[in-house]
Formats: sequence, C-alpha cells, structure tokens
Amino acid sequence: MKTTFYLLATLIFFGGLVWFLNDRSGRRRLPPTDLKGHVELSPRSHILYDPMSEPIQKHMLEHADGMGRPGVVIQYNCQDFGCERDLITRLEELVKQYDYVYLAPNDYDGKIILTKYQDILVLEQFDRDKIINFIEN
Repeated sequence: MKTTFYLLATLIFFGGLVWFLNDRSGRRRLPPTDLKGHVELSPRSHILYDPMSEPIQKHMLEHADGMGRPGVVIQYNCQDFGCERDLITRLEELVKQYDYVYLAPNDYDGKIILTKYQDILVLEQFDRDKIINFIEN
C-alpha cells in the first residue's frame, strides 16, 4: 500500500514537472506592452548599450522621458540571432529621428522587437518602412 502511494506520488510529481516545462518552453519570451508594474524612472539615454529593465520599458510605453506622449521601445537580440554588421547603426539612425523612441539590446525571442502600449512588432530583418510605420502610427 505504501509503495503504491509513493509510486503514484512520484509519477504525479514527474508528470506535472514535464507538463510544466513543456508548457513554458512553447511560449515566446517577448517584451511587455502593458503598464502594470512600471516604475517612475527613465533610461539614461534614448540609445542604450545594456538591456532596459521591464519596469522602465513599461514607463516609456506610458510616456517618453516620464512625460508627454507614449514612447516606442526598439530592442534587438544579436546574441541569439545573426545580426548584420550595420544593423545597430541603422537602428540608431532611426531612433535619433524621434524624441519618443528608445533602443536597447535584449534577450527576447526575436531579432528586432518594437513595442508601444498594447502593440508589438517582431521583425527577423531590418525593414525601415515597417519600423517607421510602427513608430508613427
């Protein structure tokens, strides 16, 4: 009786563990598009060379530089995706055209990810027209 109980408990535990790991591994890890849990802090620059924390990303989606219009955050992942040599330079040039757009590296599941409040665009290659359209609309 005890052996059956321990065997059943072990099977349930490992079955639950396998289910949990499979359920999580099927999800793409993407940056936030909501404001819940944001902090009243702004990044030190519009172009960052270190990842931007999610609470700060959320605050920039609420309003760029902590005031004014909602912001757009562009993030790139060159560690997991092969980035062209000039990708970051091209993104920097775009960001400099807008006072409400931010650029930072990340480790999310996408090469180039643009976010604004309640909206996201994931690109596997640089597409100037799509990026500008997302930023301006």
